[in-house]
Amino acid sequence: MSREKVVGSYLVRFVEKNHQPQYSLHNLKTGERLEFESWVAVWFYLDQLLVAGREAEHEQLGSPKP
Repeated sequence: MSREKVVGSYLVRFVEKNHQPQYSLHNLKTGERLEFESWVAVWFYLDQLLVAGREAEHEQLGSPKP
């Protein structure tokens, strides 16, 4: 069984091998791949990345550089 979902520039993948679940997050921009022990950990980490990205974007748009 395999399930994949693209969220932003990340691919979230849930795979079952030998009756053991495996969870990974693949950064489509950099090629970096991280493994997690649970689906909750994957979504928590991804949420933190997306929030940090939005905050950085907001700071760039909201404060003009001298």
